[in-house]
Amino acid sequence: MFVYRPEYYYLDTFEDNSPSEEMADIMVEKNDFGDTGFVRMHFENHAGFREISSKI
Repeated sequence: MFVYRPEYYYLDTFEDNSPSEEMADIMVEKNDFGDTGFVRMHFENHAGFREISSKI
């Protein structure tokens, strides 16, 4: 799993032009027995993640 936070790189949006403020993508790039993909989550004060209502 990987975490991508555009704010870390001083970017205002994700690649799909959605706002990146306090958001992060959790990416599963390698999985022996399942799917790969990502989910966008709310990033809370450098302490954790919280699910958001809309899924990508």
